[in-house]
Amino acid sequence: MNTPRKHFLPLFGWLAGLLCLVAHPGQATDPPPPQIEAAFDLQPLEAALRQGPRNVTLRAILVIVDAIPGDGIAKSVRVDMGAYTRLLNILETREILKVERTVLQGSKATLANVRQALRNSKPGPDDVFLFFFSGHGGMEGGNRTFLQCHDKRLLYRSELINLVGQLPARLKLVISDACSDAVDGVAPTVALTGARSGGVNPANDVLYKQLFLNFRGTANISSSTQGQIAWSTDEEGGFFTHYFVKEQLIKRPIANWQALFNLARERTIQMFNKFPAKDRRSLAQKGINSQTPKAYALPLNPNGETVASNATTANDDLVDLKTGQVRSKSAGAKAPITITNLSGTSLAFAIDNNDNAGQWSEANLAVKNMGPDAKSGINQTLATVFFRDKEEAYSYDLEPGNYFFALNYFDELDLFAEEEGLSPQEIARPDLTKFLGSGAWLWEDSEGTEIKTVLRPDGSFTDTYLDDNTTETGQWAFTKETVDGENYLVLHLFLKNGAGEFDISYAIEVEEGGHCVQLIYLGSAENGKEIPYEEMEEDPNFNPVLIMYRE
Repeated sequence: MNTPRKHFLPLFGWLAGLLCLVAHPGQATDPPPPQIEAAFDLQPLEAALRQGPRNVTLRAILVIVDAIPGDGIAKSVRVDMGAYTRLLNILETREILKVERTVLQGSKATLANVRQALRNSKPGPDDVFLFFFSGHGGMEGGNRTFLQCHDKRLLYRSELINLVGQLPARLKLVISDACSDAVDGVAPTVALTGARSGGVNPANDVLYKQLFLNFRGTANISSSTQGQIAWSTDEEGGFFTHYFVKEQLIKRPIANWQALFNLARERTIQMFNKFPAKDRRSLAQKGINSQTPKAYALPLNPNGETVASNATTANDDLVDLKTGQVRSKSAGAKAPITITNLSGTSLAFAIDNNDNAGQWSEANLAVKNMGPDAKSGINQTLATVFFRDKEEAYSYDLEPGNYFFALNYFDELDLFAEEEGLSPQEIARPDLTKFLGSGAWLWEDSEGTEIKTVLRPDGSFTDTYLDDNTTETGQWAFTKETVDGENYLVLHLFLKNGAGEFDISYAIEVEEGGHCVQLIYLGSAENGKEIPYEEMEEDPNFNPVLIMYRE
C-alpha cells in the first residue's frame, strides 16, 4: 500500500518551463565539489570461524534526542528511530541473530545515561555492537566533533570511540545522523515498490548474514564531515539514515559494507548538489559546502580484497547482490519501465540520468510530456524520475515494472506501482479504515511488553498486554490532517479513565507490503487541552515510535 508523499524536493524552476529542478554547476562562485574521507580497518572473518553453530547477539544502543523544547527536528529524529527499529526487527524475526536493545529517548537521552549504557553493555567476543545517535551535533575548536544529549551536555566523538573500543564485540558499528536541521521542501528519493512486493524478502537473509556475521572490527560513520550540516525532513528523517538504512539495508541490502556506504553517501551528497546555485553559494558563505557522510572505518569485501576509498556506483550501475561488485547496465539486457497517466490531466516528468557521484546538471535530464491516459516507456533497468505538483517536485527510483500517475488522498499528484488484483483507485486512495480495522496488530511498548491491538470496523479497539492478559479499550479513527504545513494520514486513539478523555495522534506510514505499520507520535490532548511531551514521557506505556506488525 502506497502512502502519499514519501519525499519532497523544492521547486527551483521548470526545466524548459516544465520540471522543477536545480542548479547551474561549474560557476566560479559555486562551492567546490565535496571531498569524501574514508579509512578502512575492518577485516573479513576467517573462513574457519564462520563454520559450525554460532550464538551471536546484536547489542544495540539507540540514542534519540527528540524532546528538547522548541527543537524543529523531533519528528525527523523519530523517523530515524523507526528506521533502525525496523532493521533490528528484521534481523531478529528472520533469525539472523539475537537482538538486545537499549533505547535512550527523550529525557532519558542524557550524557550520564549514554555513558552508563556504554559501560553496562556486555557483548561477547562473537557479538555485534551497534551505537546509533540521532539529534543535534557540532564541532568546536576546528576539529573536536560532538553529539548533543538531551541535557545539552556534549558527548565528544573521541570519548565515544574510546568507550566503544573497550568493548570486546567482534563487529562494532558507530553511526550518527547529527548536526541536523529540518528543511522545508527537501527530501531524498524513494525506491517505489508495490505494497505486495514491498515486504521483507527472505532472499536477503544470506546478505544480512554476510554483513553481520562475517566481519570483524569497527565501523565509525558520521552523516556529515566536520564543519558541514546534516539535513532531515519530518517525512523521511535524516537523509543519510534514509538512504543507508531504509533504501539500502532494508529494501536493497548488499553483502558489502563499502558498496552500501558508497550508495548512501552518493545519494546524500546529490541532495546538496540539486540545490540551486544561488542557495549553494549562500550556504558556502556560512561554511556549508555539502553534506558528506564520513566513514572513519569500513569493512573490506567479504573475499578480503580492499575496495578503493573512491569507489562509486553511478545511477546507471547495478550491484551484484551476492558479491557486492558493481557492474554496468550495459552488461545485461535492458528491462522496460512503463508509466501510465491516470491523473485526468496532462503532465510532464523528467528522467534523471546524472551520475550520483558527480555534479548534478540539467543537461542530463530527459523530459517527457504525457496527456491523460497516455503511456510512456523507459528502457532502463533503473530510472530516477522527477515530476511537479503545485509548488514542489518529487523523486522516485523505479525498477522494471508498471507504474501510474494518479491523485492521492490529498488530491495531489503522485506516482504508484501497479499491483495484481488491485485497481488504481484501491492503490492510490485505499480504504485505510478497512485496512487497519481488519485483523490484529502486534507491537511493543517502551518497557518491551508485547501488546496485541485489535482495531475494529465499528471504531472500537482493544489492547491486550500479553504478559498478564490485562486489557485496555477505547475508540479509534483515521483522518487526513495538515500539521505544521505538512499533510499526514493520522491515527487517533481515544481513551477514557478517571482523569478524563485522552486523544493521542500518530502519523501513519504503511510499510513492508502492508504487513507493517509505522506510527510516529504527533501530539496528544486531555479534555481538549494539549499535553506537553514531557508529561507523556512519564507514562511507562508511552512510545513515540510504534512499529506494528500484522498478527
